[in-house]
This record gives sequence, structure tokens and C-alpha cells, in this order.
Amino acid sequence: WPGNPAWLLAKAWHSAGGGRGSRAMVVLAYRDRLQLLGRYLQQLVMESLGKAQDLNGDIVHQGLTVYGNKGSTDQHALVQQLRDGPDDCFATFVGTWESLTSDDDSAPEVEVEPGVTSGDYLLASMLGTRRAFSAVGR
Repeated sequence: WPGNPAWLLAKAWHSAGGGRGSRAMVVLAYRDRLQLLGRYLQQLVMESLGKAQDLNGDIVHQGLTVYGNKGSTDQHALVQQLRDGPDDCFATFVGTWESLTSDDDSAPEVEVEPGVTSGDYLLASMLGTRRAFSAVGR
């Protein structure tokens, strides 16, 4: 299990939510193809974990609230709230190292200046946003 990416992600979410979903999760996806990932995770995670009772029948009212948007275009309002607003959520950044901008994996990335692709800008945006959160302890 320790090397399983799904297990590692679930463990991180469990830890960030205090084991009871005490904080909301914001999913910021940095690729056009991942635009619906936040909605998918809302359905999967919230329906699976949102429970009034635990397995013993004890009242627990727990779950994990999920919000999601495409990080590269929708991040302005989200980042303002996540970085400077109440510390009541955590962010999950999702990106890819290759073909960041291409919806057709066989299509080449667009070079926006010599040696720099639009995918490089997208990756830089994701890493810069992550750094901005870390700078204020989030």
C-alpha cells in the first residue's frame, strides 16, 4: 500500500481533514482535459464519505466537502479565498509533466517563445500557486 498513489492521496486527504472532513478540499486541475475532475471528485468523495453514522451506528456527521475548478483559468477568486481567507480548506493540485496543454496527446505543444511552451507556463502557474499557499502556511 505505501507505494499506491490512490492510497497516498486518500491518506493525505484524511490527514488534512483531521480524519473527519473538518476542512474542505479544493481541487485545482492544470490541464484542459482535467476540467471535470473537480466535479467527478465531488460526486465520488462526497457521496462515499458523507455519512451521518459510522459502521457501528454511532452518529458522526462526517464527510469531505469538495470544490473544484480548472486551476489555470478559475484560480483567481479561489486563490484569493484560499490564501487570504479563513483557513478552513486545503488544496489538491493536479497537473501533468508532459503535454500540459494539448487535448490531443499526439499534437505538439505550442512554443510561445524560443524554448518555452504554453505547457511550461501552465506548469509554472501551478507551481507558483502552490508556493504562494506555502508562503502563508497553507
